[in-house]
Amino acid sequence: MVSIRTFEWEDANEFYNYLMKVADQTPYLSFSGEDVRVRFTPEMLASQIENDHLNISFLAIDRQKIIGLSQLSRNPLPRFANRAEFAISVDKDYWGKHIGSQLLEKTIQWGENRWHVGGIYLDVANDNERAFNLYSKYGFKIIGEYPILITVDGRDLAGKMMYKDLRNKPRVRKRSVSRYK
Repeated sequence: MVSIRTFEWEDANEFYNYLMKVADQTPYLSFSGEDVRVRFTPEMLASQIENDHLNISFLAIDRQKIIGLSQLSRNPLPRFANRAEFAISVDKDYWGKHIGSQLLEKTIQWGENRWHVGGIYLDVANDNERAFNLYSKYGFKIIGEYPILITVDGRDLAGKMMYKDLRNKPRVRKRSVSRYK
């Protein structure tokens, strides 16, 4: 059974290995396997948990193995306190098993209930239909275009900026019952 929990110090090595694996599975992440090798260390990744008011990472775990990751981050400046940025990845062996949905739900709940942000932003490549469908299902709307979102193997990929407004949640209306019939 898959569990979703926050990233802990003892996850650092497994987390690093997970990033190495998923970076080579898809071109849609902001980093490649080589980027992970050159720019990250397990200790550097673990240091993120010290700032849970600015960065929070949720892990999807199956049999003690990390199979998915979602992250929410925000700028420390007070003028940016009401917004957050979202990122997600799932091991390709687990695509289509609703791991992304579980991670997204947990992350949105954190943003709403812990950080009390008004909105969450994310970027998605135009041809990443799987991600676009997931984000749309959870109420993210396209609010902008990137002619160049990322460059993969010398090829520029265009993308979209999406946004989920957490301020104006639909309220459930109680039906008024007339006493007079």
